[in-house]
Amino acid sequence: MISKGRNAQPKGSRHGMSKLSDADVRRIRALRGKRRQADIAVSFGISQSEVSDIQTGKRWRHVTGL
Repeated sequence: MISKGRNAQPKGSRHGMSKLSDADVRRIRALRGKRRQADIAVSFGISQSEVSDIQTGKRWRHVTGL
């Protein structure tokens, strides 16, 4: 199972409870320094701390590029 990569948990938009897509995460990162995190959070329907974690790379680090 492990050698065939079948043990990985779904990440990001593949997870059934995800509110964001990979494109949303890229937009959130692009808005860093341009809008307040609280305002970004409201527009995407997530918490301010989630926005902070996305922008600092603590969450959604598998999404790359802008």
